[in-house]
Amino acid sequence: MISRTKEIGCLVLILLLASCSKEVSLPHSRSSIGLTMDGSHHVGVSGGPDIVGVSKPIDSNAVQGGWSTAPLPLSKPFSYAVGARNGRIVFFDEHDSLGRMLVLTDHSPIDQLLASGDTLYAIGISGLVNAFGPDGKILWQASVNAVPSAPSLLTSKSVVVTAGSEVHAFEIGNGKQEWMFKSPSSITSTAYSQKRDLIYLVLAAQDADTILVLGSNGIKKASLGLPGLRITSNIAINESETPSIVFGALGEAKDQRREAVILQYQGVETNSAKLVWKHPVQFLGGNISLNSHTAFASGFRTIESDVASGITAFSLTDTATLWHRVFTEPIVAPIAAGDANIYFTVSFESQAQISSRGIFETLSASDGTTVSERAARGAAGGFLSHMPMPDELGRFLVADRLRPVIHIFDRSGLKRMF
Repeated sequence: MISRTKEIGCLVLILLLASCSKEVSLPHSRSSIGLTMDGSHHVGVSGGPDIVGVSKPIDSNAVQGGWSTAPLPLSKPFSYAVGARNGRIVFFDEHDSLGRMLVLTDHSPIDQLLASGDTLYAIGISGLVNAFGPDGKILWQASVNAVPSAPSLLTSKSVVVTAGSEVHAFEIGNGKQEWMFKSPSSITSTAYSQKRDLIYLVLAAQDADTILVLGSNGIKKASLGLPGLRITSNIAINESETPSIVFGALGEAKDQRREAVILQYQGVETNSAKLVWKHPVQFLGGNISLNSHTAFASGFRTIESDVASGITAFSLTDTATLWHRVFTEPIVAPIAAGDANIYFTVSFESQAQISSRGIFETLSASDGTTVSERAARGAAGGFLSHMPMPDELGRFLVADRLRPVIHIFDRSGLKRMF
């Protein structure tokens, strides 16, 4: 029998991690190589990492408290940016060295970074939204005057920020509030369909969560009530001709423990929702990623002193379970899913003299076999629990949990020119 305290604690952690799985829109200039991180967590890359590198060291006092966001790839002259807990945004150049540093005016920790073209949008934990131009100057500021309660989104026209039960949309060009939507309950997760220009919201209630669909103008289009279900993951969007969404949830109690399930629905955005399949899993589905054909559910669950941790792959086109992998360490970070492989990180305790606490895993998307395992030796406290972000060169960027350094995993066949 599972400890109820552990069950509740584990659910809270999963919900927090699901809300931290930020939807990231990369600069439009990258569309030629397909690096558009939408609600599906799909990335247009393939191949396993071959070389492990590291960014140039910077003064730890500059980013006191460590990183707070995943590395966000940018267009030249910069390579990527990372947000820190002291309200600073650190920009790295093409040689992985410190290129620029900006700071939020209220010095609040950076909750999220988004980018579109030459503009960088920084959302602070205070609810302050900053838009920075390519020269580093502030283009505009706005605020929701509250802690963001779910991932912010970058739509075709707006920066969308949630605060409790409210959704605020700011025009990307000038920061003017376009619209505000107030929901009947707290918003715990968000997702954006780039193809259909729709916003998905997860509303938390006492006994049943609800998925609400808004147009990009903030007008409600559809809703799906989920009696007896509590959503534990992000909403992953299948942008095929027959659109669907996939998510993890806790269902009804069995033997004093709520069943963990992964579900796929079609027709939600037209108020004609149909359950395509519902699969039970041993872990709490904390993160869902999709490629063109497959849904990948990952997470963990603590039962007494045992940890059930794994990744399970399901077909998007029928009810088949394709494969399952078990891991001894909790799978916490979201998975980046490509058509050929999936990519994620795990951390583990090491008693070695030279600590090695971060592993970058590449698995085959088709059958779950291991393509490569690469250790980032000396990772001070493991990796941040964020999705590994691929940059313009096809490298994967992963932030060290404690030190102001980025680990860089080069894909096989891509050699550095400097």
